[in-house]
Amino acid sequence: MVTVALLRFGMIVGYLTLLLLSFSQHFTHIAPGHISWSSTL
Repeated sequence: MVTVALLRFGMIVGYLTLLLLSFSQHFTHIAPGHISWSSTL
């Protein structure tokens, strides 16, 4: 049960990270701070 929860949590975190990366790439001229923040991940 714990491993399944960790897998789901990891998938959600990975999905959110991909969303943040795509958003930072699309809005580079609007919010350049997102790139430096996402690179620290």
